[in-house]
Amino acid sequence: REGMVMFIGIPSFSSKEVVGLRLDEKRSKSDCDGKGPNNERLFRCPAGFGIFLESDEVQLLEDTSDSFPAVNAPATRLDLTAAMSKLVGLTSVKDRLAKVQQLVEVQKKREAIGVFGGRPLHFSFRGGRGTGMSFTGQLLAHLLRDLDVLVTGHVTEVSRKELLGSSGDVEKQMAKVWQSAAGGVLMVNDAHALIDRERSRDSEGIEATDILARQVAATVSRCSGEAAGPCFPQPACVVFACPEGAMLPETLQKLQVQVVDFPDYTSEELSEILVQLIEKRKFSLAP
Repeated sequence: REGMVMFIGIPSFSSKEVVGLRLDEKRSKSDCDGKGPNNERLFRCPAGFGIFLESDEVQLLEDTSDSFPAVNAPATRLDLTAAMSKLVGLTSVKDRLAKVQQLVEVQKKREAIGVFGGRPLHFSFRGGRGTGMSFTGQLLAHLLRDLDVLVTGHVTEVSRKELLGSSGDVEKQMAKVWQSAAGGVLMVNDAHALIDRERSRDSEGIEATDILARQVAATVSRCSGEAAGPCFPQPACVVFACPEGAMLPETLQKLQVQVVDFPDYTSEELSEILVQLIEKRKFSLAP
């Protein structure tokens, strides 16, 4: 059978990672519509089109028809110190990346001796446009790939438009986005605007944020509780990007994420960036 992945995680009815699928063809001996055996709702689909399988029973098929533009991580290993030395300013961001590397190394050593209960890595980037959030997201993905936190380390950038799609089926569109980002970083730009607050009730935006929250929570359940196992590699790393001072939707505020602040560049730092760009293109400034 073939279908679309709608859920990945450890639900309350199983101690193992489970994949929920929306099948292309209806099953004749089941009326599953996205509810588990204990009646827990994990996704929605027409009756008979749903199925839950253990992850080792599922094979991912190559399908680029619904893929989203992505930036792939270089094949070479990242020299984090050298990469950060080329960044102008952003001292707090550099410190955070270094701490992420240390955190992962400590957590993997604990898991190697059977001490579980860590947590997966997800982030909230806060800052104005042009402060290096996209580039830092690519560095982060490259770093996490090299640390075996992620499998591929590619970056898929989306916003409300891509998350909702145009078909009207938000859940199906969100499943496509999550599948496209699998193994890498899903960077959600303008995450504060996922729900249109000018509408009395933005049902599509609310549904999209609820699905995002469930997917992030599912990565947490893999390495917590009595059936806790290794956190890494994790299915995907989610980065919520928004302006400094903006509020994420309430559902997303409850998630455990690491906050990274991107300060505006000073005049001196902007001048240094300009000089670097000019030299890179082999030009020179007139006196």
